[in-house]
Amino acid sequence: MKITNGGKLYLSSFLKWLLLANILALMPIASYAQTDATVAVEDRNDAPLADVATVIVDGEPLFDVHGYSVAPAQERADNIAENIIKAAESSTKPTVKIKIIDGEFGPTITADGANVTVITLADAKHEGMEPELLEKVQAQVIEETILKYRSDRSKEGQSKSIKQALLWTAPFLLITFLLLWGRNRVENGVEAIVLKLSANVDAASRNIIQSSFIVTIARTIVRLILFGIFLSILNGYLSILFSAFAQTRHISKSLGAYVTAPIFEMLVNAVSHLPNIILVVLLFILTRYFIKLTRLVFENIESGNFNFVGFERQWTWPTFNLVRFFIWIMWFVLAFPYIPGSDSAAFKGVSILLGVMVSMGSNSVVSNLLAGIFVIYRRSTSIGDRIKIGEYVGDVVAIKLMETHLKSIKNELVSIPNVMLMNSDVINYTSQTDDDGLLVNTIVGIGYEEPQAKVEKMLVEAALRTAYVEKTPKPFIFRNALADYAVNYQVNAYTKCGPKLPLIMSDLHANILDVFNENKVQIMTPSYMADPDDPKIAPTPKVKPA
Repeated sequence: MKITNGGKLYLSSFLKWLLLANILALMPIASYAQTDATVAVEDRNDAPLADVATVIVDGEPLFDVHGYSVAPAQERADNIAENIIKAAESSTKPTVKIKIIDGEFGPTITADGANVTVITLADAKHEGMEPELLEKVQAQVIEETILKYRSDRSKEGQSKSIKQALLWTAPFLLITFLLLWGRNRVENGVEAIVLKLSANVDAASRNIIQSSFIVTIARTIVRLILFGIFLSILNGYLSILFSAFAQTRHISKSLGAYVTAPIFEMLVNAVSHLPNIILVVLLFILTRYFIKLTRLVFENIESGNFNFVGFERQWTWPTFNLVRFFIWIMWFVLAFPYIPGSDSAAFKGVSILLGVMVSMGSNSVVSNLLAGIFVIYRRSTSIGDRIKIGEYVGDVVAIKLMETHLKSIKNELVSIPNVMLMNSDVINYTSQTDDDGLLVNTIVGIGYEEPQAKVEKMLVEAALRTAYVEKTPKPFIFRNALADYAVNYQVNAYTKCGPKLPLIMSDLHANILDVFNENKVQIMTPSYMADPDDPKIAPTPKVKPA
């Protein structure tokens, strides 16, 4: 309840300071904790009329009081509220004796003999009424408040509060059950309607805008609406429930400020930012549409409908990924100024923090990304090539912006960071430098007693027996070293099947063993101790014709 006051009293400097001295002298016996009487005598220039507070009991505003330098308005209001509560709790009678007496510091309102408040001229001026009228109005308000306080806390009042709470709990539970029960039905109904209305969207937009995406948005909107309805009902129920009991009535009064006000503020902000939100969404839709068109172009490049000189087909999808990345960067640059809150200090602080974190932790990421671009476009390796990098040998199955995947000769999938491809030596067994092919070789040690020509013919024969070895150019022999106990012969042969190199080497070694055993020639490697009585030659197996 708001009360107006009037009038302003101008005291002389002498009277003001005299009264203030008397108040300070009498404070120990004036029972200031019981009343706010000391504030009645000060009306100085350093106490602005704007210092006003409201007396609140059980969440209900009663009247305003004026503050002073020695007793701020909020302190006076709290003292008066405490006095009213003490007077109400001092008895359980359904009546209260309210009197207005001429107190030592001005007109004083008492309740059952206990001082409650002092009426000051500043209070009357603030309310815009005569002090005598203000006394009667405040006395009536205090009386009604005390009686209501006692009534609400009586057995009858508590019983009434419980009945009221139960009365509102039943419909709340019923509405909550209906919302939970009907949520899926409402969502399914909306989904059916949206699917019917957007049946031709996929074909009309060439799958750029899909009906499933529209359905997902519609279901999300329906869920948000139902959730908002439930929150509104819950807020109303809690407000009624708390207001039913005097002890929690103040919570009911503040519930709106804690729940409703922030939601209302969010809605107001959302409406004020609605044009910017619509612009950001439109830019997003246009960006997705442009990316779809870009994908169509690259699909035609891959299928051969579009041909560009010097552009290899293996570059198609890596190039598309790069173009798509830069398109999204352009969308972010254009949309950022229109994102709600983008100009706030908090948003800028979080952006700077994220930028610092990304810059500190993305060195290896950026290195791999740049290395991946170089690996893709420098043509050093392609998908399907067999390569050797470090200790890994395998076929390239995928070249991505961050890493390259190899399938090893043991059928293992090896992921190699692209920066390793940039900083290591890569041997490509598939790419050929000329028409002769890849040169394979191995070394055997043969004793000095064996004629060189005979050894060369045996090694050439073993090479020509090997599968995937080219007959032209013909295999040839190098003498690598004159070792302590043997001559190291190196047999060299050409092949155009680099991916089958392990099989070729295995067959070559097997054929060398067979040819030397057939000719009764002992291979001296890997080491030699002494000439045995009989040469160490494996017997030639007798194989029955198939």
